[in-house]
Amino acid sequence: MDAYRLLLSVLVEYAYFSGHICKTLKFIPIGPAVTTLNKAGLLVKSPKSGISVFYDKDFMNRLRLHAQDGLSLVFEVFSKDLIFAIQRLLRRWITAFLF
Repeated sequence: MDAYRLLLSVLVEYAYFSGHICKTLKFIPIGPAVTTLNKAGLLVKSPKSGISVFYDKDFMNRLRLHAQDGLSLVFEVFSKDLIFAIQRLLRRWITAFLF
């Protein structure tokens, strides 16, 4: 990873979890993000509670070309913890129903 540099990092914290570390999320690139990641030579890593995207410093020009066209990375986020997912869904339904 010497040639790679951090482009962006997202850390997710939530009070539901001990230490606020949300280890149960899975980030999936969708739509044009998949193509952009591949063509720009970006590398995606999933640390404990989030996502990091790295670029190859030797191919900075490739990244700049994609950035000029409007670099957009869209990810869907899913919980791998079924109980957490159900609780969040129920909370949304109750809130929508009551308010």
